[in-house]
Amino acid sequence: MSIIEEQLRLEKYVGLRNHELELNRATAAFEHAALKPLTLLNGGATVAFLTLLGAVWKEGNAPSIEWVGAAIGSWCLGLVLAAVATAFGYFSQRAFTRRVKRQRQAEESDACDTDLEALEKEADVQRAEARKYQTHAFAAGSASLSFFVVGVGLAITAMYV
Repeated sequence: MSIIEEQLRLEKYVGLRNHELELNRATAAFEHAALKPLTLLNGGATVAFLTLLGAVWKEGNAPSIEWVGAAIGSWCLGLVLAAVATAFGYFSQRAFTRRVKRQRQAEESDACDTDLEALEKEADVQRAEARKYQTHAFAAGSASLSFFVVGVGLAITAMYV
């Protein structure tokens, strides 16, 4: 192998390694970015509604306790689903990272006696697993958002029943 080929191989390895490290950073950023909006919506709605209830009860008006409980329960379920969505998002990102690692190992296997076909097959398995987790994360996030909307409707109903 010539020096130029070796240099190109090294540059390719460095690029793949940097990509792998950037995926790890993206995983951490995803956790924060995904959890924040869903948590703020559901948790913020709960706090704001409880504050509103305190002011309304001071004036002597009593909203329907059943509807109040249903609204708060809906937002609490939304919080739980936000955490579930974040967990699935994290698992998805980790699986994508493992896939990139397997691809890098497959690239390296050209120089080693590693089974290239097995590494490529494992990379495909990781990709399928990552997509499955992505689907679950999207479903849990959508359900969390739905519980927020339902909670808003229940809170409005509680104030006027």
